[in-house]
Amino acid sequence: MMDLIRRRATIFIEYAFFMMVAGTLRIMPIVAGVWVGTVIARLFCLLSGRSTKYIKSQMQECFGERYTDKEYDRLVGKFYLHFGTLLAEAVRVKILNMDNVDEIVDWGDLKELNDELSAKYNRGVLFATGHIGNWEFTGSAGAMKGILAGSIARPLDNPLIDRKVKEVREYSGQEIWDKEGAILKLIKAIKRRKSVGILIDQDAGEQGLRVPFLGRAASTNTAVSELAIRLGAPIVPSAIVRVGNKPLRFKVVHGEPIFPDNKDNSQEAVYTITEKVNNELSRIISDNPEQWLWIHRRWKTPNPSDRRRYKRYE
Repeated sequence: MMDLIRRRATIFIEYAFFMMVAGTLRIMPIVAGVWVGTVIARLFCLLSGRSTKYIKSQMQECFGERYTDKEYDRLVGKFYLHFGTLLAEAVRVKILNMDNVDEIVDWGDLKELNDELSAKYNRGVLFATGHIGNWEFTGSAGAMKGILAGSIARPLDNPLIDRKVKEVREYSGQEIWDKEGAILKLIKAIKRRKSVGILIDQDAGEQGLRVPFLGRAASTNTAVSELAIRLGAPIVPSAIVRVGNKPLRFKVVHGEPIFPDNKDNSQEAVYTITEKVNNELSRIISDNPEQWLWIHRRWKTPNPSDRRRYKRYE
């Protein structure tokens, strides 16, 4: 009984703190919000064990001698600024509307590419993405633009915060499918020629396939590859990245579309497609290194059965 009371109290305290911070950031001028967000980002990284030293070492493992020691220090500083800007922007997602979405996001050829591929394959597009740039804007802006129908998201541990975040994510019209049980909904959407987004840049545990990511073997979720083969749907690795240091100014970047053979569902085919997706996302991150969420423990799953070595990502 006491454990239940403590759990409920913790949920309410966390929710109250979350709402206070989000509300404070939202009413601040965006520049002040970025400054406060950056302080919060530094504190969060420190308290969660993802210190400056940890972030820097992750970057060095991936990029090797591409940067000098001082350049890595500056890159870590830029990461904190990006993280803080992301927090200040995330509480403002609801400013998006049909009048300003094209001003905030430079879409490039993504809308035309999505429409062309959907018509050609009679399927929606699987947009494979990661925690790059401002992924919270990706779903909302994409839905408002008529590109994305929905995205898969793992429910947050705090149900009250999860409900609030889901409400914000869905206000623009996108559907949010809980990670558990989302596959059937995703399949139906793809068959109806509605495109969906899937984040695939987190460690997939012992069940994941070991595929190079930023030049290092990483346990990778193969759901995108397997679904693409099963449904005959094209994959487009993509992300919304920030333009310069300006808050609320983004552009879409994407790799070459990947076209799986729906007659070949072998493990080799799954590996090849997953490797292509990881390579494209690695390229996007390499071009915008401060805009990836380096605090993820991307390579935490040991891989004793695979002794292959990969070159650092250039």
